[in-house]
Amino acid sequence: MFTFNGIGTKLYGNKKIPDIECKRMDIPLGSYIATIWFVIFFLPIIPLSSHIVVSGKYDIFSTKYQMIKLNKIYWKQVLRTYLCILGIVLGIVLIFMLRPMMGYW
Repeated sequence: MFTFNGIGTKLYGNKKIPDIECKRMDIPLGSYIATIWFVIFFLPIIPLSSHIVVSGKYDIFSTKYQMIKLNKIYWKQVLRTYLCILGIVLGIVLIFMLRPMMGYW
């Protein structure tokens, strides 16, 4: 995943996989489902693929993930992400619309 000036791909989401499922699928406990997105200004625009994230290694400048690709996109997570972004954008729009009424600027 790579972004330049806020445009590129980014990993969003953190749907924890229950421990029983981790044991059944023979993956480490604490694994989770995340989706890789095409982003503009770090806002997720298009879901590209969903993955089971097994582990992440952090260093000063980046994070390296060990992932297992799922056969299909995890649409529940995509919908939640779109709703979250919609809420943030609407909140920002409301602030700018209400600002003149409240006497700011």
